[in-house]
Amino acid sequence: RYTVDNEEAFQLVNFVVDAIAGPALRIYPLYQQVSLNEIFTIYIYIEDVVDLSGLELHLAYPPSNISVTTITAGTVLSNSTIFFDTINSADGSIELISTVSDLVGYTGTGTLAKINFTAGDATSLDTLHIKETSILRTSLNVPIDILDRIYGLIEVIE
Repeated sequence: RYTVDNEEAFQLVNFVVDAIAGPALRIYPLYQQVSLNEIFTIYIYIEDVVDLSGLELHLAYPPSNISVTTITAGTVLSNSTIFFDTINSADGSIELISTVSDLVGYTGTGTLAKINFTAGDATSLDTLHIKETSILRTSLNVPIDILDRIYGLIEVIE
């Protein structure tokens, strides 16, 4: 629009932002600000995977200021034949092992798990990591290369 009476016709453009090339694993949201002792949720997402049939995820969190409350299967794993989780609060590690229920495997983007944490009683800026030891497998038990692992930041404030 200009200061004179010349106006262009209205334009509408739809587009999608896809900043993560898959197959990738990511934590959502990427950044959260939480209060002392607050319960908050993060999600583990799989991006652009083809024929996902099994997984072993290894996550790390700072146990000195964050504790795990609950872990539940996400939509991708909601009908899994096996969903097993181990929480080690001493070293701040989480292990999730699961198989996808479909014989063909899961293709696409979706939520693998929902994890509820409780913030500690001290202010901090902490990182939640998806470790390099995490493994994804196809229905033929072939490893899927994970191109990216996107971590999350949790800031505990007063």
